[in-house]
Amino acid sequence: MEQAKKILDDNNVLSILPLSQRLQIEATHAILDGEGGYMLRAFNLVADMLDDIVPFEDEESQLRRKATLERLDVLWKDGADTPFLSHLNELSIHILALIPLSQDERKKHLDKAISSKPGLNNPWRRSHWTPLHLAAQAGNQLVVEILLAHGANKNAKDLHGRTPSSYLNCAEDKSLLALLQPNATGGGRPKCESPEVQSSRASDDIKLAMI
Repeated sequence: MEQAKKILDDNNVLSILPLSQRLQIEATHAILDGEGGYMLRAFNLVADMLDDIVPFEDEESQLRRKATLERLDVLWKDGADTPFLSHLNELSIHILALIPLSQDERKKHLDKAISSKPGLNNPWRRSHWTPLHLAAQAGNQLVVEILLAHGANKNAKDLHGRTPSSYLNCAEDKSLLALLQPNATGGGRPKCESPEVQSSRASDDIKLAMI
């Protein structure tokens, strides 16, 4: 699509197309044109859907993230990886903490992103999740260890006042809980709550976020 637009421009034929086609092409170009080209812009637009105000706990939010990551994986394998890694920004670490990658690839790309961009503790715009929140939600110990080694803040709070450890399962994530135990000055909910309490708290958080 990007190449087709360039060919039309280079040959001065865009203006002779029917108005409806011309408007459609121009609208697409306006949305997807920018640093990194159409592929990176499309990738970033899909990635923005990961920034959700809903606490990452119920099945619906997990399925929504799974579907978004599957779309990102297709774009990544279709060529978005090259412009993404060439145009790292302050939110690239968030994406690298989540998208499907081999552990070796993830470590290599994370190390590069962390060393080149100051986004280690940056909160996402809507959810206020940091990369460490996302790594905890994904249960990815390698990413948690990498982020902590570079100084990630275990006490960072998201939109719902939760620290990264708040998203762990007490029975299943003991090693991650040990790594992410907030410092004495940190906040968030207690390490262990029953599923009933978690469900009630998530419902309350959603209502507050929508006010």
